[in-house]
Amino acid sequence: MIRVSYWQFRLPLRIALGGLALVATIAGVTGPGLAHLYDTTVATCASNGGFCSTALSSFNAHDQLLRLAAQAIPLGLPAILGMFWGAPLVARELESGTFRLAWTQGRSRLRWLGAKLAVVGLATLTVQGLVSLTTTWWWSPVGRANPNRFSSALFGTFGIAPLGYAAFALALGISAGVVIRRTIPAMAVTLVIFAGVRLAVTYWVRPYFAAPLHQVLALSPNDDIGLNAPPGGAVGLTFFPPQTPDAWVRSAQVINAAGQKPSGAVLNQMCPQFVQVVHGGHGDMRGALDACVTKLSATFHQTVVYQPASRYWPFQWAELGVFAALALALAAFSAWWIRRRLA
Repeated sequence: MIRVSYWQFRLPLRIALGGLALVATIAGVTGPGLAHLYDTTVATCASNGGFCSTALSSFNAHDQLLRLAAQAIPLGLPAILGMFWGAPLVARELESGTFRLAWTQGRSRLRWLGAKLAVVGLATLTVQGLVSLTTTWWWSPVGRANPNRFSSALFGTFGIAPLGYAAFALALGISAGVVIRRTIPAMAVTLVIFAGVRLAVTYWVRPYFAAPLHQVLALSPNDDIGLNAPPGGAVGLTFFPPQTPDAWVRSAQVINAAGQKPSGAVLNQMCPQFVQVVHGGHGDMRGALDACVTKLSATFHQTVVYQPASRYWPFQWAELGVFAALALALAAFSAWWIRRRLA
């Protein structure tokens, strides 16, 4: 049965291997140049203690199209595999009726399904794993220059989590095909449900893999501060959280012991000279701001809620485990449905 399953699957597999070879070739040709550019711009500037915004801007301006592709390919590949490999795997045979011939050749339904799962499942994990490995390697200089791999846009693109996505998408496609029995509708259902589950895990499940850390920071004139001063309106200050490379900042706010923020009324009361300078009065803006922040620091503080960078790989393993469990559950469901519900 495995040999028959392979022969049925050989054309999609060859197409996937050709695409994988193309991705590996492009990464192999352009990756060393990207790494060299990082070493001679951003890394050199950082090691010399210089102001690196110009070097970083120059580095980020290169290979924009390839960067988009490096994010899009591993992000979209699981859905493609689920739609084009998973959904037709059983639905096509149910649609055409060829499953009846297979079931009359002395092979049980579960053995028939198991052979298909073994061949296509192994191919799915291999293709997704090699693509993720290749793009993660290619992206590494970009990640070092822009340390934000915990962001929602990048967390599910690189690392080991995409393996779980691919396994889940494949099992979802098979389950949809088993229940619906028609290929095109099963492909559409696979895409919709896969996208919904990915979004649900990203925003509703992933934040609870571990309790976030809380950090309380004193206000300082050296903080990254923004000014909001609309014409005729109340003056407001925005305190940006400190730089936390590769961490996931859930929230950051400036409050006092009662949980209140430094509103415009508070600034008018505590920093009248600063407010006057902002609204066109005479005086040193920087000095007035520093004095205002120093006065606010006696009452207000900054609280940051975040997941540290050290939890990136534990979160990757946790997400892989969630989707692997879903994939196993769907595979078991498909086996039960084929054995009990299909005539």
